[in-house]
Amino acid sequence: MDNSEELSFETLLKLRDEVGLKTYQQFEAEKYYNKNETEQALNRKRKMKESKTNSDDDEAPVEISSKRPFKKNKPSQKWRIEAPRNINPRFLNREVNKKQNQPKNNKNVEILNDGTKFYKTKKVQRTEELVNKFIELKKNGQLEKHLDKRRKKIAGKERKKMNIEK
Repeated sequence: MDNSEELSFETLLKLRDEVGLKTYQQFEAEKYYNKNETEQALNRKRKMKESKTNSDDDEAPVEISSKRPFKKNKPSQKWRIEAPRNINPRFLNREVNKKQNQPKNNKNVEILNDGTKFYKTKKVQRTEELVNKFIELKKNGQLEKHLDKRRKKIAGKERKKMNIEK
């Protein structure tokens, strides 16, 4: 069969059909290369096929670890002194309110230290407190704003009641 070059194309096809494609290709390869080289090539092909079957997992989604990564400590921030104009105005208001309310809180503490207990105010006292409150609001010019807020609050409560009743 060394004279396969002299054979016609039809006879080569018949030979391939009789022997089988793989053996025919091996025969052709042996003709052009050493037997060792063809074995090495076949081994490489086998390894490639094996590696392909093992690499089917590469197409699968990657598993993500449920463990959280360790947080690296940030360097400590140095306290820096800022100008008062940069401080949040709400903070300043809070400080002012604390100073204003401090005497009131001190009175409450003194009353508790004397042994008297807090009690719910009677209706008359409550009305007097409300009258005083409205007088103060009128002096400050905040009465209309306060009444609008009250109206909105009451209207919201009524709307909630209407929705619940339906």
